[in-house]
Amino acid sequence: ESHAYPDEISTFEDLSQDKAYKSFVWQHYTFNKQSKLAKCSYCNKIVTASGGSTSTMSYHLKAKHQNVL
Repeated sequence: ESHAYPDEISTFEDLSQDKAYKSFVWQHYTFNKQSKLAKCSYCNKIVTASGGSTSTMSYHLKAKHQNVL
């Protein structure tokens, strides 16, 4: 699934080594801090990560990519 976004929210960062992002899910996502969107490293699905919550990200991994957990 492909999404078109304006340039200001199309840049995603790897936060897996950032100590502020402790959840295991950051090993499997890149993140856009401005838009609060996370992109799955396996299927490029965009999910919300607003308010610091990673539950949507975790659910997606468990539902779609159980083999990597």
